[in-house]
Amino acid sequence: MPLEILSAETISCDNKIKSDNANVFLYCLCEEAEVEIKSAKFSLNVGDAIVLRDNISVNTGENILALHFSDANFDIPFCEVRRLYSQKSVAETLFSEMNEKPELYLQNANALLTQLLIAFARADRKESNDKTQKILTYIAAHYKEDLTNSALGEIFSFHPNYINRIVNEQTGLSLHRYVLKLRIDEAVHLLRTTTLSAREIAAEVGFCDYNHFLRYFKQITKLTTKSIRLR
Repeated sequence: MPLEILSAETISCDNKIKSDNANVFLYCLCEEAEVEIKSAKFSLNVGDAIVLRDNISVNTGENILALHFSDANFDIPFCEVRRLYSQKSVAETLFSEMNEKPELYLQNANALLTQLLIAFARADRKESNDKTQKILTYIAAHYKEDLTNSALGEIFSFHPNYINRIVNEQTGLSLHRYVLKLRIDEAVHLLRTTTLSAREIAAEVGFCDYNHFLRYFKQITKLTTKSIRLR
């Protein structure tokens, strides 16, 4: 089935659009904007694009091109902001086609959207890898804190589900399990290199409940804190 534009509009501050389970391509034509889906917020600058499958609210910004489209026959990353400034003229032409509706406008608009989506799928591979590394570095520096996918999504302008996917792909664990592993790894290190008590170490690595610490320690290491210290 060829790609098909189901509807097109420009959205601005305080506008809301419903995805109705369709794919939505947003292209920012203003200097700055912020859009929100569920609990995640995405900051956009001119030339930035994002593909979503959720209902969208515009918190700030004007002139954001929004296109509902049918499923494409190639892989498109969802809920990830990508820089497509070089495609700005294509987006503006597409907007003009949908507004003015010249002869064969729909066929041309579908071709232009395909071009934008291909550029989106190919764009920012290095930047995406850099952001993945930044997320993992941030987790490693803040694992003692109460980290959630939603909190990291706000910090890095990604959907919480995308944060979870990144962590799982890179570590083989959910964010929760990965944070637990980092805490327990540090606890093992402190048990072997300091004279701090196990209770003090539990607090040091971010556990509020000592019994939870002991349970997860045994679950992850298959050993007790005492046996680690004696090694």
